[in-house]
Amino acid sequence: MYVSDSYIIAMLRRDDKYELVGINPAKGIVFGLQALSSLQKKPDLTVFSESCEWDLIGSDVKLIKETYGTDVWDHVYFILELQRKPLYHVMNVIIPVLCISILNIVSFLLPSESGERVTFSISIFLTLAVFLTTVNSSMPESSDEVPSFSVYLGLQLVGSAFNIIFTIISLKFFHREKSCAVPGLLKILVKACCVQTRNDPPNENAMTFFNDLTNERVKDCNDCQPVTWKMAARATDRLCLISAICWHVILTAGLIISVKY
Repeated sequence: MYVSDSYIIAMLRRDDKYELVGINPAKGIVFGLQALSSLQKKPDLTVFSESCEWDLIGSDVKLIKETYGTDVWDHVYFILELQRKPLYHVMNVIIPVLCISILNIVSFLLPSESGERVTFSISIFLTLAVFLTTVNSSMPESSDEVPSFSVYLGLQLVGSAFNIIFTIISLKFFHREKSCAVPGLLKILVKACCVQTRNDPPNENAMTFFNDLTNERVKDCNDCQPVTWKMAARATDRLCLISAICWHVILTAGLIISVKY
């Protein structure tokens, strides 16, 4: 029952059915109320104010009759379709994560002699972990629907972990003693990556010897040159660099496709 200053709205039972009626106590008039209806196909947005976070991209009004037991009730639904404005998240989350992911790739271009490769890779890993925590803290805790960007960040974090592992392996190869023999698998990797010893510091006798050779003999000598551990380290870096670029491109393309479709 609803009571106001001029009328009362109540449910009255008549012939084993309930009817919604209005009563005017001052005039003693009882009148039946009409069923719910809507002449508008869209909500009235006269007093609607725009939000700085959401865009209104659609609205609708639906009249639905639903049955509860033996009674039929009218329901009017006002539907508002909202879309989040992406500029804030693009500038503050997506672009920084993409830049950090690119730095994750560039880490394989650092020379092994610098001694900062592992520190650099771990710093990138921790930065991605912080971004992943920040993004997940602003999302609902649900396992049914996982945001595409959270999946992207998680996979980038996995790639960064592998980056650290292979960086350590490469540095182990680079600082390995020359007396240890290079396995055949690494020799195949060095030849496949076209790594040569020209970046190794040569001694004076080697320089004099190569200066006396013709170009063809130098080429033949390079084909049969021994494979060193430093060459294996450079071949590992080159292979990891190509793999990291492919990983980054695949993840970014997957993120764009998942958002678009």
